[in-house]
Amino acid sequence: SSGINAEYGDMPQVKVCALRVTEGARSKIVKAGGSVITFEQLAVEAPLGQNTVILQGRRTRREANRHFGAPGLPNSRVKPFVRCRSRNHEMARGRRKSRAYKA
Repeated sequence: SSGINAEYGDMPQVKVCALRVTEGARSKIVKAGGSVITFEQLAVEAPLGQNTVILQGRRTRREANRHFGAPGLPNSRVKPFVRCRSRNHEMARGRRKSRAYKA
């Protein structure tokens, strides 16, 4: 199959407009018969946005979002800010009463 990804089956010929495209993604789009354009080129081709579909990636995929919350609490899947993940490093907030709270 000449698609971008085997999971999705055959990729149709698409014209992609993006701020940044990796070389691997660009080669797969071009291989499927599509093209990659800039926003300036899109503004010239479709000034009013006719026949365009706007897609946006997930905002919560940033690595910083993994740290939001309180690590150490029961049933919490939050990534703590520690130097390394060994036995003695997660010993401050949430681990002792003398450091704000004890979970």
